[in-house]
Amino acid sequence: MIGTETKVTMDTGGLTALIERGSKKAMYRASGLLMRMARQKIRYRSYMMKSDPGNPPFKHMTGANSFSHSIRFAVDPNGMTSVIGPERQAKPGNPGGPAPHTLEFGGISAPGNNTLWFTQSKRVPPGVTTVSQVADFFKSWGWGPLFLDENRDVVAAGVGRKWSRRISHKKAPIFKSKPLQFRTVYYFSVKMRTMRQARRAAENAVKYFGYPVVRSGTVKARPYMGPTLVENFERIHVFWRDVV
Repeated sequence: MIGTETKVTMDTGGLTALIERGSKKAMYRASGLLMRMARQKIRYRSYMMKSDPGNPPFKHMTGANSFSHSIRFAVDPNGMTSVIGPERQAKPGNPGGPAPHTLEFGGISAPGNNTLWFTQSKRVPPGVTTVSQVADFFKSWGWGPLFLDENRDVVAAGVGRKWSRRISHKKAPIFKSKPLQFRTVYYFSVKMRTMRQARRAAENAVKYFGYPVVRSGTVKARPYMGPTLVENFERIHVFWRDVV
């Protein structure tokens, strides 16, 4: 009679490495897909437009520096976890957190420039929040909308024959409208020779465009990352099938 004894050993190191490589590859594929889908949610619109609460935010510029291109992903060296979302900018955040976080979950917005104002708000010194300060700005700038109205004929009548310049027009926001709407206002810029003229120009600008500086306020959520994950969960789930 012959006796036998069998001993079986398994090298799990090779199997573990194979699983890790497959899982890491799946994580990169899933992260890249979610990044692309989130970017596609951010549509371009004019700086005068903002999205409705509950919908993804708009971007107001295109190219590599646009908001959608700030959405990126990073996978940890082991390929077990991934972070996807807008890359934090160096600019100061809002009181309730960075702007991307405030857009996703809602919160408090920080004071800033009114991008809908009569002229480029970057020309205006910070802290201009009264009519007198706006008048000082127009006086120092040298020009202002002395005649400004929704009716072009009214502006033309106010201009008179002694003013032989072309009447211009601009889109002014209707702040109480939801969603935000705009109206066309006609104006005629004149040289600010006196403070009385500058104050009248300031009153016109504030009437139709508000103040150059926007005060802090509450921002309703406009989620874009959360819905992207929910909508594409089944698509990324299949990346881990048959990773070995």
